[in-house]
Amino acid sequence: MDDAAIRQKLSQRNAIRRAAQLPSLDFWKEYDKEVNVAAQREYRRISEFYAAEEADILKSVLEEGRRLRGPDADFPRGLFGWMSVRIEVTRRLEALLVSKGVLEVSQRTVDPHRRSLSEFYRERGSPEHTRV
Repeated sequence: MDDAAIRQKLSQRNAIRRAAQLPSLDFWKEYDKEVNVAAQREYRRISEFYAAEEADILKSVLEEGRRLRGPDADFPRGLFGWMSVRIEVTRRLEALLVSKGVLEVSQRTVDPHRRSLSEFYRERGSPEHTRV
């Protein structure tokens, strides 16, 4: 969705609200929201096209995490384990898409300067996995 279409849509929504004697929307807040929604749709469209690469990256992140923790480790375990895996997969996928010129650096959703999982565990040491 382009800038003019977003502005027109918001103007129409405000006109409807005025006709219904409701308070107007905060135009710039709603504008930012619509721009973000459009960017997320574009990002999803791009990432769906590269689903095979994303699956390969997920496989390599899981293998790397299991290799770092040992063969008996239950990785990833729990919500935060999976969240860290998804963040790492997204970081690597976005780096790949930027290198291919498909994604602009400004469109990245994960901070590219954030330490990767492997860097984190190399610095901190492998976690102890004990079941209660």
